Amino acid sequence: MNNIRSSVFIAIVTPMTISVAIAGATGYVDAEFLAEVTHKGDYLRQEIEKLPLVERVRGRGLMLGIVLAQPVAKQAVRDGLAQGLILNAPSENVLRLTPPLVISQDELDTALTTLRTIMEELA
Repeated sequence: MNNIRSSVFIAIVTPMTISVAIAGATGYVDAEFLAEVTHKGDYLRQEIEKLPLVERVRGRGLMLGIVLAQPVAKQAVRDGLAQGLILNAPSENVLRLTPPLVISQDELDTALTTLRTIMEELA
């Protein structure tokens, strides 16, 4: 009997929880916020394209993949962690960046400075 009640409760609560989450996200993600994220993503892409070892940058917004000219992505991840920058290397020559959408311009600049140092050392 107890299992039946919890199943019914879950069936009722789940759609309501999803509705609340969607409503909250919809209210938070407005046109101004999206424009700011787009601007930050464009800025990040332009600055990354200037770095040594970068062949090209792919992706959209703030979620970017950096294709490197050499297979040093795993070392870049280790160097980044040592300097407080979290990177991801899905392959030997690709770095993935996924900063939070609410990242500040100062935080972006700090991350770019760190990434520039890492790329210069690996070049």
